[in-house]
Amino acid sequence: MAMMQERGGVMEQEEEADMGAGGPLLIQTLEQNGISATDVKKLEEKGYYTVESVAFAPKKALLEIKGISEAKADKILTEASKLVPMGFTTATEFHQKRADLVQLTTGSKELDKLLGGGIETGSITEIFGEFRTGKTQLCHTLAVTCQLPLEMGGGEGKCLYIDTEGTFRPERLLAVADKFGLNGADVLDNVAYARAYNSDHQTQLLIQAAAMMAESRYALCIVDSAMALYRTDYAGRGELSARQIHLARFLRMLLRLADEFGVAVVITNQVVAQVDGAAMFAADPKKPIGGNIMAHASTTRLYLRKGRGETRICKIYDSPCLPEAEAMFGIYADGIGDAKD
Repeated sequence: MAMMQERGGVMEQEEEADMGAGGPLLIQTLEQNGISATDVKKLEEKGYYTVESVAFAPKKALLEIKGISEAKADKILTEASKLVPMGFTTATEFHQKRADLVQLTTGSKELDKLLGGGIETGSITEIFGEFRTGKTQLCHTLAVTCQLPLEMGGGEGKCLYIDTEGTFRPERLLAVADKFGLNGADVLDNVAYARAYNSDHQTQLLIQAAAMMAESRYALCIVDSAMALYRTDYAGRGELSARQIHLARFLRMLLRLADEFGVAVVITNQVVAQVDGAAMFAADPKKPIGGNIMAHASTTRLYLRKGRGETRICKIYDSPCLPEAEAMFGIYADGIGDAKD
């Protein structure tokens, strides 16, 4: 118990070593490969904090940076690609890499079993459902469990939490921390929280997130909810195209964070609105909003619905490797847990 309560302090001491061993390469590494410190600073000012972020960027994005010519962009991309493996690999090697992925416990054994071990790192998991189905409560629990030791189903990392609806409550984190025997003050210190006020601000926060993840070890990034601000910032069919383009860029940035830093990205989503009992435009009332852009960006999509009392039901809505199945869990004062008889 004492070891677990000291986990927050241990995390701080190990961060530098973790970032240098097996983690993303800081952008300053390019200076050792012939890229000038001035150009590296220009890249950093535009939100490129790791070599991976540069290697994954299209050439035209670098050309938009003032002072970066086509010749410089070619050299930067060439040197970055030397440091970041981006070519073909065997399916065997990729299978081994998948086997080494960390999965974060949800707090419910039945839900973890449904997910093949828990929330997967390095990809986007979308959780959608009507109000009061447990989306935010699951996010609160994950914000704590991601800090647990690996042997307890954690990720031994911090959590970054973007709140778009004002539903984040640190008191809930303290209750979950107590359940797992963690020090409440350390748990709160390991959660970086920001309230997003519009869709542009929501995107800007991801640039800050990249800078923070380059400096410390994070295991989880939460956006609750991803679509709420888009619903109000873009009204009507006339702005649908602009909304989807903006959304696509936001989701691409989230996927980049998952790729670069190996964090689990969890986003919550709403369902199609209903008017007088009939879904708008005759669409499925249980269908998540965001269209194909959201569907293609999310690796795993989970549908939550209400059960009896405090119980909820989670269904695998879409996944490249998980079979379509359901699991029941409960929402309690100390977070998510298995349903009680």
